Amino acid sequence: MVKLHTMALVGLNLRDSAAIYSRVEVDKQQIENLKVVCQHYFTANCLLLSGVSPSVWTIGYAIPYHTRQLFEKLGFGLGLNSMQGREAKHVKLAKYVENTCNVKKSMRWWIVFRHEFVCLLWLREMDPFSVSYLQEKRKVCESYIPKRVKDKDNRFCYCGQPKASPNDSGCTICTSNWMHLVKQSVVTGKVNSELKQLLS
Repeated sequence: MVKLHTMALVGLNLRDSAAIYSRVEVDKQQIENLKVVCQHYFTANCLLLSGVSPSVWTIGYAIPYHTRQLFEKLGFGLGLNSMQGREAKHVKLAKYVENTCNVKKSMRWWIVFRHEFVCLLWLREMDPFSVSYLQEKRKVCESYIPKRVKDKDNRFCYCGQPKASPNDSGCTICTSNWMHLVKQSVVTGKVNSELKQLLS
């Protein structure tokens, strides 16, 4: 039961972190939230699951660090540097460099990155039919968080599971004693004494 509840908490933290680090536009509060959520993800894996892999470490430490660094330097989030299709992106950039032969060598990369900015950000912002960059969408940071969680009828828990009744604070999993002990251990960074007894 401990492993099941820990995996549920890890999944929730992973979803919340992806909702922030995949964004182009972030603010300081979101970056602070990202650090906390990623740290909880790392701690839960380290304390209560099989341990730390390079992927877990990357999400726990590297992603919050690089997101903060990118925000401080450029004012944007880590979504600006998409990791998907990296090889294809490098090939595309190499083609841009080849096509900028009519400018000075010192200006070549400036032209290439201006072109990238226009293609990836500016055109999407100006396009009224772009789903990901509509004005009302840009204000919502939890793109990976299901809409039903935010509904006013309050029928679903924050994890996405249905509540027994709208007056409940959460679903049966999130409000269980097991989950409370797991969360407490993750926040403090130490396995709770009650949880140790249950694990042994």
